[in-house]
Amino acid sequence: MGIIKLPVAQDDGNGQVHTEWVQASQCVHVKDQFIRKILPQELLLSHFNLYYVPEQLASECSERTLLRLGCASLQFSSIIRLIKELYKQDEQTHSTKTSSIEQIAKWLLCIDYIIEQQQQENGQLRDSGTHSEEIEASKLRELKQLKIFPLGGHSQLVSMDEYKDRVILFPLPKTAQYKKSFKIILNDLPRLDERLIEYIEDKFPRRYDSIVCLLKKLGIIDKPKIMDIYRIHMQPILWDKSRWSTLSDLVLVAFPLCIYAYLDQFENELEQLRKCMVIKTRSGQFVRLDTPGIIIHLTSAYGCTRSLESLISPKHEFTFISDDYINNYRTELFHSNDDVRGFARFLENLGITEFLQIGISETHFINVDSLQNTQWNYLIPELNEMIHQPFIIEDCSCNEFNTLIVSCNNIAVDIDL
Repeated sequence: MGIIKLPVAQDDGNGQVHTEWVQASQCVHVKDQFIRKILPQELLLSHFNLYYVPEQLASECSERTLLRLGCASLQFSSIIRLIKELYKQDEQTHSTKTSSIEQIAKWLLCIDYIIEQQQQENGQLRDSGTHSEEIEASKLRELKQLKIFPLGGHSQLVSMDEYKDRVILFPLPKTAQYKKSFKIILNDLPRLDERLIEYIEDKFPRRYDSIVCLLKKLGIIDKPKIMDIYRIHMQPILWDKSRWSTLSDLVLVAFPLCIYAYLDQFENELEQLRKCMVIKTRSGQFVRLDTPGIIIHLTSAYGCTRSLESLISPKHEFTFISDDYINNYRTELFHSNDDVRGFARFLENLGITEFLQIGISETHFINVDSLQNTQWNYLIPELNEMIHQPFIIEDCSCNEFNTLIVSCNNIAVDIDL
């Protein structure tokens, strides 16, 4: 059997185009004309020694026929390799200038097209499930390594892997309505440069939805919801001091207020929030609620009538919550005293108390004689007549009160408990 060759157009470098016959295996079949514009034959030839199947031949022959003749489809791996080579050669391409962003849009279009074509070719693999999913996951991992993503306010392109522990959003719709606290948190998150999205929508509208879908698969979030942002952004930050300590006061103050604003969605999270929530104190410091030895108290600004603010101790200082939560959101959340009291109840559920914090401990005893050498040993004669089986004593204690008394030493303090 002879070697099959196909005619291709070749520029001789002097502006003259002539026909050259090359092996079919050197020809690439691409149906979408946009791809030919994005990836011109000169680039295809210089990097891969490949040619496009002539347009007339492509229109007259079916794709199956061309593939049987030995023509190839444009491969995802080839495009990825080409992008890597181009971006290694010229560091300027990492800039987020408008011209660079437009080129990025074209590369994404090309990548999206190739993935779509290969999915169609591998339809049987896709139907079989696991293997197809593994192939797609592998391609997405490669894409995440490419430094081709522009973020708003950044001068250089980034890779998704650089932000694997952070959330990246699509540009927020200008008509979207978010509660103030949630909007503050969203505004602190990196966002895809809106010029990229606008350019794709304007120049390639028929592939816009497909490219948006691809970007979502890469982890970029569209139409953020509070619980999604909490689980993948807020919660990990709250558990990591090295991360929340770098946030601005404005954003950290917004965290508990945002949760309160959407409290109906956080009923199952309160137990964790009692440990990990970070609160601003009156001194301007932020502390996590599970910090040993720290108990935060409410102030009169939160509608409290028994605030410890009025208790003066020469050697002991109580830790109070900052009034910023009330003062900064009075217009949005706290229109009335009832609104303030509602927020105070939420804070009390987190363990931020108005007065001294009372703890209840349980001690198990096998029998009454086990009370020997305890503070309850004086009850033994009385309990011997009443209890003849294992029992539990629930004891109320107040470490804050004990600390207060010790710190005051012999100074008389009139405390109404």
